[in-house]
Amino acid sequence: MFVDVTNAGYDDGVPTSILREVTNLKNLQNEHVLQIHMAEVHTNRVQMQFEHLDWNLKEFVKRNYVAVLPNSLFLRQVRNDKPINGLSVDLTRNVIRQVLEGLAYCHSRGVMHRNLKPDNILVSENGKVKLSDFTMSRMVSVPHFEYTPEDPKERERSGREARRLWYRPPELLFRKKMYSFEVDMWAVGCLLAEICLASTLFTGEHEIDQLLKIFSLTGTPSEEIYD
Repeated sequence: MFVDVTNAGYDDGVPTSILREVTNLKNLQNEHVLQIHMAEVHTNRVQMQFEHLDWNLKEFVKRNYVAVLPNSLFLRQVRNDKPINGLSVDLTRNVIRQVLEGLAYCHSRGVMHRNLKPDNILVSENGKVKLSDFTMSRMVSVPHFEYTPEDPKERERSGREARRLWYRPPELLFRKKMYSFEVDMWAVGCLLAEICLASTLFTGEHEIDQLLKIFSLTGTPSEEIYD
């Protein structure tokens, strides 16, 4: 894998996101975290070599879905009692268990992933699930410190996928500066719903639209909850 040594279009050295990913992947040695074999800088490019897995989670769901009927109030509310195409219960449990095991390992070492989505969860042919893409990861310290909210314009300039907006919790959409591992757990909930439904739960086109979609399903939070 080659990555241009640019940051939001400016040739100003290796982006901090690349350095962060390489550092974290070197330090996180777990069966549910993608392993990096090599990283080298070649003039204006960084070459990284990772272990190979066959599919990302979205592709895996498409290959293994089964038609099922909604068996919970949540699914009935989303799908209006219509049949849905998702993974079997056993396969869903297996995938989410492995995601949570990998995430628990990262959290136990103070690393927030912050960018969990189907594209960044890889699955091997034998069913092994691994977390990948740690470019947005952050170390959690005690006491907590503020994180700079991401500027949507910067996201567009850097060419990153806006789709990760779909897995962001409301507090980040409100530009909260103090947060911790709970942001990853929201993403896991969105992933679980997506596996069951075989479609993304919240597909906002921008931050306000994403919040409206969330509140239309969960209800508008009160001032006490928001605080």
